[in-house]
Amino acid sequence: MRYIVPVVFLVNLMVQAAEVYVTETSYVTVSRTKLPDGSITEIILGQPDPIPVDVQLQSQPDQEPVSGPFQQPEPQPEPQPQPEPQPQPQLEPQVQQEPRTQANGVKSSQFADEILDAHNSKRAKHRVAPLQWSQELASYAERYSAAYSCGSGLVHTGGPYGENLASGVSSCSHGVQLWYDEVNGYDYNSQHLNHFTQVVWKSTHEVGCAVKDCGSNGLYLICEYNKPGNIVGDKYFRENVFPPY
Repeated sequence: MRYIVPVVFLVNLMVQAAEVYVTETSYVTVSRTKLPDGSITEIILGQPDPIPVDVQLQSQPDQEPVSGPFQQPEPQPEPQPQPEPQPQPQLEPQVQQEPRTQANGVKSSQFADEILDAHNSKRAKHRVAPLQWSQELASYAERYSAAYSCGSGLVHTGGPYGENLASGVSSCSHGVQLWYDEVNGYDYNSQHLNHFTQVVWKSTHEVGCAVKDCGSNGLYLICEYNKPGNIVGDKYFRENVFPPY
């Protein structure tokens, strides 16, 4: 009787650095004969061609590549909120007043001298005393000249003093000369009051003036007089206004 006996071999294989177990089954041909005494002889007749067997490899689970030692990231400072820019306080523009110590680029003493000379040289022609400079009157005039809008009409302050105004003049003495020029053809019998009569009014004893440079519009000139002249009345006129000699 002939039959096939399976023989199992365990083979250890190393495949790509992984330990794999392979089970292989081989078959051999065996002849057994029963002898008269009851024993059995067994003869291996030879190996047939090997039968292909399935080999199952136990694959290793995929592993992530190993990197270097883990480094804790440096803590990043939280961004600080930037303060919103605050609007800078804006100052209201200041009115640029004509400096008291300046008049048409000249120091106040020179300005005062120019005004006094322009007045007193003309008063002398009418036999009246010279005027004195009054800083109080000049300050009053400065406040009004600072508020004057260049190029506008001439409006009197309405204050307690005598007052002469001029605009578009080239200098202070030029302004005073224009006032005095009203003497030309003046009729003393008319007792007409004007700029000329204030310049030569006898009882006036002090003057204070201010000037404002209006650029292409020339100079604005204002003069205040105390005691005020140009008082209406025959008596006042005859006592204060005299023809030139």
